[in-house]
Amino acid sequence: DEPEATVAGNRDVAGLVWDEWRRRPVAGCTITAKWDGTVLTTTSDAFGRFRLAGMGDGVWELTADCPGFVRGNLTLNIPHDGRLAAMRLDIVAVPLKIRRLYQAAMEAVRGDDPWGRLSPREVESEVRQKLSLNLELPENASLVEVLSDITEAVEESYFSGRQYDETFWRETRELVISWREREVTT
Repeated sequence: DEPEATVAGNRDVAGLVWDEWRRRPVAGCTITAKWDGTVLTTTSDAFGRFRLAGMGDGVWELTADCPGFVRGNLTLNIPHDGRLAAMRLDIVAVPLKIRRLYQAAMEAVRGDDPWGRLSPREVESEVRQKLSLNLELPENASLVEVLSDITEAVEESYFSGRQYDETFWRETRELVISWREREVTT
């Protein structure tokens, strides 16, 4: 059961921080709202609820920083019509972001999404074969290395059970961008 969100007035923002992947509230997130030099901060409680009160009129930038998740960003207009008095703020876990990125990259090469049917190592092997990536050819070495690094990042983040911060997601994203650029040019 989802706990009730904190309810607020039209100059307040309140709600529930929600893990999109595991479909549950997230406690301990730092919620920050900024506008015109004003900064308001709060932390989501044990049930994922938060409240920011007394916000001035204007366009506010709201961020949700939660360990293990990619930062959530939202632009809000205050005063509001009541929709922001009990909102749900969805955030995405780092492993899910990496998995989605990996799925899209592999689907572009393979023509289908192999997630759930093949292990990341099996996908890597198939992609090497499909692209005729011979390890002995110097021009393939960096592409193979990057593909291997991507596979390792997917396995590490998704299957280890450890918590990763947004930096790990950004580094993996850069690997995929590098791989896609190199894959296109070969």
